[in-house]
Amino acid sequence: MNHTESHQNPRLLRVPLQDSTEQQRANPHRTQGDTGAKFRASIVLRLGEDRVAEIDNDNTIHRWTIDECREIRNKYKALVKDSGN
Repeated sequence: MNHTESHQNPRLLRVPLQDSTEQQRANPHRTQGDTGAKFRASIVLRLGEDRVAEIDNDNTIHRWTIDECREIRNKYKALVKDSGN
């Protein structure tokens, strides 16, 4: 694809990826390394250290079947519907 082809078809335009400095400017309230520790601490407060350690150490791979995905989708669609949204 050359330069003129992209102007003829706007769907072929490419957006350059942001570099890390642009990403940092886009989110100035986030400090590096701080958010992960705060997030984990809040999860420990809610679930407890034992449950968080159990989740951290569970590295088994689960391949979701189509039926399982449909069940999850239907469950949350029903929850949204019941909440009035």
